Amino acid sequence: MSSRAQRKANARRDRGQTPSLPPTNPWLPPSAELCEEKVVLVEPDTTNRVIMRLVTYDKQLVEYAITHVTLVGANSWEEVSSVDTKHGVVHLHLGADHKRVNDLRSIHSQIDVQSSFNDSYDTIYDNYEQFKDTL
Repeated sequence: MSSRAQRKANARRDRGQTPSLPPTNPWLPPSAELCEEKVVLVEPDTTNRVIMRLVTYDKQLVEYAITHVTLVGANSWEEVSSVDTKHGVVHLHLGADHKRVNDLRSIHSQIDVQSSFNDSYDTIYDNYEQFKDTL
């Protein structure tokens, strides 16, 4: 995985090449029964988690969701922010009501899913860092 600085430099370079939103013919991943799903948990501290749901087909990432949750009671977690690839668009949700607030990138192929993953993770982790500073 490249460094955050390198990914940001690549994003600036590619910014003019990003397709407009929303896609007219969004790419859809293969059906769920053909895919493998894996959940990866990152715990940056004792009261916050970043949960990554990764769906692969033929060892290629075809769908993902990256969610920051925070502990709000005894074994009760609440969503703070998430980025996912549903509906043919990489998009950001904020808050416990999972309100969709920002489309980040159209998905026209599996490559769009794969190439957006690092920036999506950075978005969620940056949101986590801002969130923990407000506590």
